[in-house]
Formats: sequence, C-alpha cells, structure tokens
Amino acid sequence: MTETGNEVKLQMHLVVLTCIVFALLYYFYTTNYVASTFNLSSEYQLLGIFGGVFAGYFLLRFLLYTVVNNVFFDGRKNKKFLTSLLFITSLEGILLFPSVLLLAYFHIPPQSVVYYCATVIVLAKILTFYKAHVTFFRQNADFLQIILYFCALEMIPLFALWGGLAVIVNFLKVNF
Repeated sequence: MTETGNEVKLQMHLVVLTCIVFALLYYFYTTNYVASTFNLSSEYQLLGIFGGVFAGYFLLRFLLYTVVNNVFFDGRKNKKFLTSLLFITSLEGILLFPSVLLLAYFHIPPQSVVYYCATVIVLAKILTFYKAHVTFFRQNADFLQIILYFCALEMIPLFALWGGLAVIVNFLKVNF
C-alpha cells in the first residue's frame, strides 16, 4: 500500500515535532548538566537554535540517504526506504514526547529521562538498520557492507550532531 499525501504531510509535521522534542530534551539536558546561564537574553532563542540544529540534522540525514541511495540503488527501493525512515523518525518523536511532558511538569529525575531517550534512540537506530538491511541488502549477504553503509549514513552524522551541539553550548554558555 502506498501512503496518501495527507499521511506524508502528517509524518512531516511529526518530524517537525521530533525536532522540537529533541530541542527541548537537549535544553533540559544542558540546563541540568552543563550550565544554567547563557549569553542569550531568552531561553526561547536557545531553544530556537537547538531546534534549528536538529532540523538541519534531519534534513541533512534525509538528503544524504537520498543521494547515496540514488547512486547505488534503484528509485523504487529508495522511495520505500525514505518513507520508512520518515515513519521511524516521526515514531521516535512520538515516543520521546511523554518524556518531555514528564520532565517539564512532574520534574522526574533527568537521569531516568536520559536512559529512556537513549533507549528510544537505540531502538530507532536498530529499526533503521533492519529496514536498510531488508530493503537494500537482503539478496546479498554481505554483512560488512550494511555495517559500513549504516555507520556512514547514520552513526557519523549522529556523533557529528552531538559534537556540534557541545561546541554550540560551550560557545553560548557564560564562563565565570
């Protein structure tokens, strides 16, 4: 079954929600573990910067997958994988949304939210790995190829995102 235009629009909105949820979670992480004062005049500016960084990360991720998959695989498999990736990303945001609400309104310990978020992110990466394996690499059992493909397109951008956010926070925090 193919997805309708309304379903794709909903998933795009859920990806925007995922960017906002990740921005809020990273904001809570930085205010609890890194610093509580920043050079900006408002917390909303910091949230906007974090949201923009996460939106850029997801956009870059989709563009990298599109370019690499168009080079090595046919268009039908590429479209199938991109719709699955869109679904997994929107599902990731939906699963992380309750943690933001619990953290904001019920002040649960941030350590448990970190564990929950890490679990959801790892499960999303496992689902992405499985979907890439089923879509692209099922016929040839070359396991090294899928590991290299996954690390190059999923793990390296994730670690670059984490390092980039650390540099941004270090630049914006007030050093006494």
